[in-house]
Amino acid sequence: MENEDIKKDVQAKSDEILQDEILQTDNGGSSEENDDQATELDIETQLAEAKAEALENHMRLLRVSAEFDNYKKRADRQMDGLRKYANEDLLRRLLPVIDNLERALHSAPEEEQEMPIGKGVKLTLQEMVKVLKGYDVKPVRAMGESFDPNYHEAVMQEESELPENEIITEYQKGYLLRERLLRPAMVVVSKGPGVEVEKLKEE
Repeated sequence: MENEDIKKDVQAKSDEILQDEILQTDNGGSSEENDDQATELDIETQLAEAKAEALENHMRLLRVSAEFDNYKKRADRQMDGLRKYANEDLLRRLLPVIDNLERALHSAPEEEQEMPIGKGVKLTLQEMVKVLKGYDVKPVRAMGESFDPNYHEAVMQEESELPENEIITEYQKGYLLRERLLRPAMVVVSKGPGVEVEKLKEE
């Protein structure tokens, strides 16, 4: 009887130990699974943060690239403007010289224009005009045109048979440097027919 009781106690103890080992194993597996899940969540969070940071850096790069492209275009436009109009002041200073040469020819009789001095003035004027053309300088159209304050400067108005606001006299030529006004043309503008002229037309 005593041996049987001892066997039962041993068996019971063995069962308890086995049960404890099983419980410990189960608990250990659950802990590992929880740790794995926590690690996965941490990795996903880090990945999402990395993607957000990468997107922000990409957008910043796009903005910087766009700003640089705009700066480059502005710089190109400025350089183009400098190249086109770098000689504007010098060309403007040459215009009075051309005016004087033209006045000298217009005021001289035809026979004097054919003399050596007259021919020299004429050749000099031609060379000056050629220089202006080389820099894309051209005269402003005036005679027969309607007055345009963007290109013409009216020194006076006169009554005439021409329509009102039409240019009837050009005192001084105007010039354009490409599309920019270098100097306006000084002109006389028609007031239109006066009362006496209108009566004559009616008669």
